[in-house]
Amino acid sequence: MIKGFLKLTRYKKLMFLTVVFFAFLEMPFLALYPAIEKMHSTVFPEYSLSTIQTAITALNLFIIIVAPVCTLLLRKRVLTKKGCLCLGFLLIGLAGIASIFVHSKFWHLYLFSFLMGSGLGFNNVTGISIMMDEFEGDEVQLVCGVQAEFINIGGIVLSIIGGIIANVLWYGGYLLMSIALIFVVYVYIVFKGSLFGEAVTAGRSAEKRPAPTPLPKKVYYYSIAVFIVMVLYGVSGANISTHIAKMELGGTSVSGVANSMCMIGGIAAAIVFAPLAKKFGDNLMTISVLLMAIGFTMLNVFASSMIVMMISLFLIGSCLGLFPPQIIASTSGLVDKTNSSTATMIENCIFSAAGALLSPSIMTNITTLLGGESTRFRFQFTGICCLVYAVILFFINRAYARKEAGAAQTVKQ
Repeated sequence: MIKGFLKLTRYKKLMFLTVVFFAFLEMPFLALYPAIEKMHSTVFPEYSLSTIQTAITALNLFIIIVAPVCTLLLRKRVLTKKGCLCLGFLLIGLAGIASIFVHSKFWHLYLFSFLMGSGLGFNNVTGISIMMDEFEGDEVQLVCGVQAEFINIGGIVLSIIGGIIANVLWYGGYLLMSIALIFVVYVYIVFKGSLFGEAVTAGRSAEKRPAPTPLPKKVYYYSIAVFIVMVLYGVSGANISTHIAKMELGGTSVSGVANSMCMIGGIAAAIVFAPLAKKFGDNLMTISVLLMAIGFTMLNVFASSMIVMMISLFLIGSCLGLFPPQIIASTSGLVDKTNSSTATMIENCIFSAAGALLSPSIMTNITTLLGGESTRFRFQFTGICCLVYAVILFFINRAYARKEAGAAQTVKQ
């Protein structure tokens, strides 16, 4: 990784570091998960667990709404990439500042989700568009792997500190978001040029730009694939604090450490992502979902074991160090500068965020209907779903590989 970084030009190194910073805060809800059980039992006892989970993950709804707006502003040159990143980090930082003054009402959770989700909508589209536009070849795999590592490093820091602060202030996870203001300063200094683009106005001629290339159909397949993964993955973080409380394994601090194990698994997987991606290609999607299936099954079978719980979360977290980076790397070979931001918006903002948003509504409600409030049943049900999904992915990717091989053979002839 270090050798690959040193080979980059100075400009690409700065873009590389920018990607690292936006990745650090890409999963801010992990700072909030350790406090879910405390919110449910102490702060807002009149609301159900799934309602509180939905309020926290509602930030994904605002990602879905804001991501197309960001794409349009970039395409119309109303804002530059510098402007979008500064605005994104500013909105996330404002959520942290706002939590100091307002945090006593349930609707405040939605206010925080609005600010954080809107900020992520701007950051995700712009950051991943930078990855696709500014890097090529082996550089893309390098950046994708490092991005995944720092998403998980950020998740570890946010989970642990969020869990510790939640012992004193239940809204401590929101307070942590104020660190995003530091990144506003970094982006403003490092990126040259204006925050605003050269939007075309009446009586002003515009530089002719090429029409966007139509998106390949495979982009939509990847979008649906990541949606399902986020629905399944979300079960771990949204329920682990409740599971720990029911099994009498500890409090919010333990929940923070438990969530951080998911991130450690993601880091470990991201470190080996590049060589695995070269060897397995899209089959890495199947492998990562199988790891989740094993992890969720272990959470049920060894429910009262702290050690096994940590290992299980490590395996579940490894999926996020492999699955999303593989999709980004594969998509980068399918798109160009005219449609990369659109592909990013669809895959990594709309569908990914929708999966995370709907995970509590889908999985918590279905498993409650089938097996009551048992977190063990919820984890095992999710493990079975992961196993079935892995099989489906295997056959779909196999069909795509045969189709692409046949098309390549036809071209040679």
